[in-house]
Amino acid sequence: MTHNPVVLPIDPQLAAICDAVRAHPITAVVAPPGAGKTTRVPPALLDAGIADKGAIIILQPRRIAARLTAKRMAAERNDVVGGVVGYAIRHERKITKRTKIKVLTEGMLTRMVQNDPFLQGVQCVILDEFHERSLHADLAFALVHDLQQQARPDLKIILMSATLDIHRLRTKLVDVPVIEVPGRSYPIEAFWRPPHGRRLQQHVGDVVAEFAPIAPKRDDGVAGDILVFLPGRREIRWCAQALSSSRLEVLELHGGLSSRQQDAVLRRSDKQRVILSTNVAETSLTLADVTTVLDSGLVRRPTNSGQRLRTISTSQASATQRAGRAGRTRPGTAVRLWSKHDEVRRPSHDEPALMREELTSLYLEVLAWGASVDDLLWFDPPPEPSLSAAKDLLTKLGAMDTQGLTAMGHALNELPLHPRLGAVLLAGRREGLGHLASMASAVLMDRLTRSRVSTPSDSDLDHAMECVQARLDGASLASLTRRYDLPAAAIESACKSVRSLHTGPREPSDRGALGRLLLAGFPDRVALKRGDGEHFKLADGRGARLSPNSRVRQSNCVIALELGASDRSADPDIFVACTI
Repeated sequence: MTHNPVVLPIDPQLAAICDAVRAHPITAVVAPPGAGKTTRVPPALLDAGIADKGAIIILQPRRIAARLTAKRMAAERNDVVGGVVGYAIRHERKITKRTKIKVLTEGMLTRMVQNDPFLQGVQCVILDEFHERSLHADLAFALVHDLQQQARPDLKIILMSATLDIHRLRTKLVDVPVIEVPGRSYPIEAFWRPPHGRRLQQHVGDVVAEFAPIAPKRDDGVAGDILVFLPGRREIRWCAQALSSSRLEVLELHGGLSSRQQDAVLRRSDKQRVILSTNVAETSLTLADVTTVLDSGLVRRPTNSGQRLRTISTSQASATQRAGRAGRTRPGTAVRLWSKHDEVRRPSHDEPALMREELTSLYLEVLAWGASVDDLLWFDPPPEPSLSAAKDLLTKLGAMDTQGLTAMGHALNELPLHPRLGAVLLAGRREGLGHLASMASAVLMDRLTRSRVSTPSDSDLDHAMECVQARLDGASLASLTRRYDLPAAAIESACKSVRSLHTGPREPSDRGALGRLLLAGFPDRVALKRGDGEHFKLADGRGARLSPNSRVRQSNCVIALELGASDRSADPDIFVACTI
């Protein structure tokens, strides 16, 4: 039984939510940030007996949120994580036979459904922060809804969000009850501070200096913390340097930190702090001492060309979500680093990932489910050009033919990798180069491809692969992060991936084989140099330019591992390459 010491806005609505879930196959819950929906709804369902015949699965879009959500729910039951409440994220699992509430990151549910098409032992699936509309969230809903319709009418689905697009929901699910929780815990006062041409780090420093002295105070009289939302680790580093001369304690919060480093940010301090964060702090986290939010209005998203991330403006819904971090435990302040005029021009909601990212993994999952895309329910139908591109790539990888999924396709779907990287790994295993292939796949999967090293090389992966190998050989993590300037958590994650993908011995070095293995996963990304400069021609006929940051400068034929929009021309830039 849950023992809640603090009353939250969601609490008076819990009985109504439980009644709706009992009576309907799908229920939507819309509650503002800080209302308590993430940590209070699952235990309420459990205590009401709704999950007597199975577990409650709650999906979180980020690993840090999954871990902390489970920790909070367990604490409110005077229990430990791994008891009634547990979690499973990539490379980490704390679930036992006692566990009835299982917090998972989104990809974990997709794998669970594929491995157990009837979801035996599961009674309720909660898709939290559904407004983010990630690929995994849309795919999870499509698969679980199909299961509910075809074989499991007893399975309950709950969609939860602070900023759910109810109109869009109603166009697809007419009879779904929507329970709206009014109000927030505490009021938030909004301000606008456009940069007027100043660099981001300078502007953040100036606004912090303006609002730190007047930040709403904590219960103990100390000025509240300031949470700054930035698009990525690069901007966090810039702003940390700009704030280094201030008297404030400056901390970082992003997915590249270890669990211990993330926990340190969440612990209370006896002085005012500035927390520089990516969007990991946007949802499902309670930073109890934050009373002021500075929002850059920027976020980094994948593009439809694959792995390359692009910085874009956030939506009005995202601004609301971020501002809510300041009103979790007391009145707060939200400062938006753009103008009121700019706010009106921003979209009301973020564009679903389905509409802007490449869909190869999604298409493969749908085929493995034994369905076609048209068979499933999508809130937004996947764009036909993206589906066509996905089908074309899967055909080139040998994953599908005119009859559907091939043996290669089934093998790729069993791997915890994008189909491109899965093809690289399988090629390595066939050639007796499993360790080399797992190293390359892990480095690309964990985005360890940025390097400040400028010396020419045959591959932009060399720097990170050398770092990961050193860690596997026993080098200290602290020394490697300093030497290679790579995030500790990503290094550790890559090492865990290598160990899970390849259990055999390390084969003798064969650096010339790397390009051959990568070709198995990137057959459409071969690029030939045109002339003596940085211009290349891709296999599909498009032109491309080698990024100035690439170390692969002396090769006439390369594989373009990461492509992205260029600031220099209409042709894309090749950001990460390897010589063939």
